[in-house]
Amino acid sequence: MASFTAVGVNSASARVLRPARGDDLEDLARINLAAFRAGNAPALSAAAAAQLTTEAARLQWQEFLGHPPPGSTVTVAELDSRLRGFAGAGPSRDDDLDPTVGELYSLYVDPDFWAQGHGSALHDAALSQRTRGEFASAALWVLEGNARAQRFYRARGWKPDGTQRPFMGANSLRLRRLLSGEL
Repeated sequence: MASFTAVGVNSASARVLRPARGDDLEDLARINLAAFRAGNAPALSAAAAAQLTTEAARLQWQEFLGHPPPGSTVTVAELDSRLRGFAGAGPSRDDDLDPTVGELYSLYVDPDFWAQGHGSALHDAALSQRTRGEFASAALWVLEGNARAQRFYRARGWKPDGTQRPFMGANSLRLRRLLSGEL
């Protein structure tokens, strides 16, 4: 994946989208944990929220970066040479979906930089770089209690497909969208 620059928050700054690298580990873990807590912790039990540790996030990212699933990518957004968010995509991991379905595995932006276009840029890059052309549609999972994330995805054409599953003691919903045409 080639890097590209998009106009950022102000004229002195530019957002750069690029593939994740091994030296992004600490920032990926930090952003993942902070954004997950900010968006999802209110929907989780206290016991589930207590499982959200920096060490657990770091180990998860270390494993992913060292042994990425086949066909997966992680795109990061940088602004002023600092990571502001990331999105992961690739083949669907759901057994009930056929191989023509991709998945947006994750999309997290540092909460201090929400509502500045990073999420939209990462969403579009993740879908256009890996899933468009390879897959006819895509799926993602979102916690039922995360109204902000649901609004974000629905504004971009994602719709619930009726599938639900438990996640960390909460209910998650599967959203789907077609990948043909413009985003």
